[in-house]
Formats: sequence, structure tokens, C-alpha cells
Amino acid sequence: MTPLFADDNSSYRRAMRRAQAEERRREVRRAEILDTLRRLRDTAGDPQHEAAEERSRRHREMLERYPPLY
Repeated sequence: MTPLFADDNSSYRRAMRRAQAEERRREVRRAEILDTLRRLRDTAGDPQHEAAEERSRRHREMLERYPPLY
């Protein structure tokens, strides 16, 4: 959509830049989600990965329950 009047030009450009920036943010977010899903699919059912995740979870819970004293 082109601007109707000359003074609409700057707001039109701002709106276009805002739409392009939003589209880029959406694409980056989509790529991050797909990477996460791909990684989860690749590690699903791997006993070593599941054991490491369990150790990490237990360690996090222990630190929450008993914070460091120093």
C-alpha cells in the first residue's frame, strides 16, 4: 500500500520497517523453536541424555533446597 499524501510517507516507512522487524523476529523465534524440537527429537529415548538430565534436575532441586552457605 503506497502513501496517499506526501506527509504519510514517514509513517508509512515506519510501519513498513516495524512490520519487517516483526517478521524477522518471528522467523528467528520459529527457527529457535524448530531447533529445540529437532534437538529434543534427536535426544528422545537416549539413556545417557536422560540420565544427565535427571542428574541436572536433582542437582538444581538440591541447590534450591540447600543453598550455598558462602
